[in-house]
Amino acid sequence: MLAAREHFEDALELARETDHRREITASLDGIACCLVATEPNRARVLWRRALKLLIELDMPERFEVEMRLAEAERRRPLLGDERELRHPTDGFGVDE
Repeated sequence: MLAAREHFEDALELARETDHRREITASLDGIACCLVATEPNRARVLWRRALKLLIELDMPERFEVEMRLAEAERRRPLLGDERELRHPTDGFGVDE
């Protein structure tokens, strides 16, 4: 999964540089999918960012991201405050 995550992180950087908002959401979603098993809090944060932007863009992909986020929330362990997490993807795309 590391290679896939690196691919999505590179894509996110490029999408951000070119202000391609739809690709920003796809990259955030891809990174979240790679992280959900090992960093579920981080994945949820990224899915929330992607979902916010997808709703603003009125993109149908929002329903898929919404379902993934809901499933991750359903499985959420009690792990503290996600807002304290920091990651290289912080600041990419949209705010929390």
